[in-house]
Amino acid sequence: MVTDIDTNSGTKLTLLKNPKSYPFRATKVKMLETHMSWVFLTDDYVVKLKKPIKLDLIDFSTPEARHKNCLEELRVNRRLAKGVYLGILPLTSSRGGQLALNGSGKAVDWLIWMKRLPKEKTLESAIAAHNINKQELKRSASTLADFYINGKLVDLGAYTYVSWITCAVLEDGRQLLAPEYNVPSSLVNRVIDALVSFIYLKIEVLLSRAEKMKIIEAHGDLRPEHIYLGPQPVFIDSLEFCKSLRILDIAEELSYLSMECDALGSTSAGKVFIDTYIQQSGDMIPQELLDFYKAKGALLRARLSIRHLTSPNYKGPMDKWKQECCKYLTMAEQYMNVCPNLTS
Repeated sequence: MVTDIDTNSGTKLTLLKNPKSYPFRATKVKMLETHMSWVFLTDDYVVKLKKPIKLDLIDFSTPEARHKNCLEELRVNRRLAKGVYLGILPLTSSRGGQLALNGSGKAVDWLIWMKRLPKEKTLESAIAAHNINKQELKRSASTLADFYINGKLVDLGAYTYVSWITCAVLEDGRQLLAPEYNVPSSLVNRVIDALVSFIYLKIEVLLSRAEKMKIIEAHGDLRPEHIYLGPQPVFIDSLEFCKSLRILDIAEELSYLSMECDALGSTSAGKVFIDTYIQQSGDMIPQELLDFYKAKGALLRARLSIRHLTSPNYKGPMDKWKQECCKYLTMAEQYMNVCPNLTS
């Protein structure tokens, strides 16, 4: 695992924090940092610079790798966010070593260029404000349902699919039980036992999803903060760095979104997306499968939350992520408790 930021990154960040560096109008720049990128918000646009890192599923360690990833990010996001992802801007260097954004020198790095969207139009903001426009929500759900119905099918063997999801559950559990996290092992084990029991006892339900060709190249990280409501709804931040993580049962992705809406305090918003898809597709997803996928998604979010504590660049409070981890684990257990008796 390589996570060291190269020595040139500081120079690049200094350039990109300067409003005068941009080839379009920018009166101010706000920089945000994620695990994988530096994001620069200007008046009307956003540019994103990939960190030169190499992790288990991510390789941004060279300019060539970052360029390839930028191209893939454009491809996967233009499926559900037409007109938002504008292109790639080169970061260039002159013969004298002077950096410029979209300059005439040699390209030494690449940045995603996209429109800046109003945060208050996200589903996350609408839930927080208790002000969801029902027409806009329904329109977004219908757009997403069309995407799934016409999506790129993945011909994955039924037993291969079941093996995938079993391995994912066990791996999430293994990481959560790492001693450095000090997560309540009894809670983790109860969730894992319930999920594995469902896979074993309800395997025909899972096999049928692959047999019915309901596995597609999906969004991959569908959360309320990535959904922008309005006359032309858009869904941003599709997971681009690992195709296998986008290969999902449609029911799983919808359940994941619904689980995240539940976490924000809205049990109805996620249901609109599920019900709209079922109505438009005729795909009658069993409720027990939706609950299983919700629990599986909550387990994943618990694992992603607690991993902040061992991130090389994390400097925040530990309690925040432990609390969030336990919140998601409790949600996972609750979802499995409403499933039919798995021992019957």
